[in-house]
Amino acid sequence: MMLEIASVFLIICTGLTPIFATYFGPWSVFALRFAMGLGEGFILPSTNKLASQWIPNEEKSTAISMYTSGNQLGGIVGIPFFAYLCGSDIGWPGIFYVSAAIGTIWLIFWHYMVTPSPAKCKTMTDRERAFLNSKPELKNSRKNQSWTFPAKAIFTSPAFISLMACSFAVNVIASIVQIYLPTFLKEVLFLGAVDNGFFSAAPPAAQFITKMGWSITIDHFKSKGLSPTTAVKISQSITSFGAGTMFILIGRFANCETPYLTLLLLCLNSLHLIRVL
Repeated sequence: MMLEIASVFLIICTGLTPIFATYFGPWSVFALRFAMGLGEGFILPSTNKLASQWIPNEEKSTAISMYTSGNQLGGIVGIPFFAYLCGSDIGWPGIFYVSAAIGTIWLIFWHYMVTPSPAKCKTMTDRERAFLNSKPELKNSRKNQSWTFPAKAIFTSPAFISLMACSFAVNVIASIVQIYLPTFLKEVLFLGAVDNGFFSAAPPAAQFITKMGWSITIDHFKSKGLSPTTAVKISQSITSFGAGTMFILIGRFANCETPYLTLLLLCLNSLHLIRVL
């Protein structure tokens, strides 16, 4: 329910963005985008809660990679498509209207096809239900428990602080790359609009392939006894050290005379920006 409410809020804000930009100025758009950030904060926790009701531990990495793959698919498909919209008669407002329309269609399908837990699903087979009911971690997640919020214990926990720091670092890097990559390709590599679009889409494509392959691999090892905590540590170490190394190499070798080497380094950098739980 919370996920649907947040999605409706985001869809409305997305559709209103061109109107606010045209009639109310930049600060109104800033306020609208800030409000969208608040609404988006409910999406991932709600999705993770739903996953805890449906996905066994040995399949969670693959599941998380699948339901977060929109980040990469949006870059692969969205950048060239939205560039086309900007050059069409619709112009830049079409980006927001099309996004809101796609979100509305998705929300309708979600509302009628998704249930909070296997117990409420009417379309699954008895074999599927028996498989999910045999998983103790799924049974425990469905128990009615008294709700408490030990704020001090959470915010002073080394594990929580470490997780927040890692999540902050990876998301800042990913956001900066996504926002400024087209500008970098234009002003450093001097690429035209068409080449810029293809170069911008290549890193998310590489990340999508690696993300799915790594999640399947790590789930395989978890089914063989690897603990989820160790799986996260391995994945986060690869992300941190690998991406850092690639950024150093990009800073050293990227220039207008080596566009394809720069593209290779950008793709290798994206390969390391995997976040698997």
